[in-house]
Amino acid sequence: MTNATTNGSADASGSARRMSLNEACNLFTDRVKTIEDVQEVILVRDPENYPVIWTVVSAERFNFDVRSPIYDVECDLLSVPQMPILEFRILNLQETASDNLWDYLPNESSVSLWKREHASTG
Repeated sequence: MTNATTNGSADASGSARRMSLNEACNLFTDRVKTIEDVQEVILVRDPENYPVIWTVVSAERFNFDVRSPIYDVECDLLSVPQMPILEFRILNLQETASDNLWDYLPNESSVSLWKREHASTG
């Protein structure tokens, strides 16, 4: 993925620096927010684990086709050598017992990176 590699700049020795978490989150968000079913992107930071980017979708129950383009973005980013270590999760609100996504995320360590203007994610 050529766009991702442009975000990692080289230091004086010529080796590429590791992309910051903020840069990685922005790159991921910029790509997945173009997918119609994506409603929100959330970063969960836990000092004892790697950061997790949650992609919240609202699609027909168990429609796994909506996940494929998200997986493609995840794989593209994970193939970039400068990427920080991240984990990814997808949550389909149509497959949950509660319409409030915060029932599934730790509130104290979660931050919304992007939310579709008309999204109803609780």
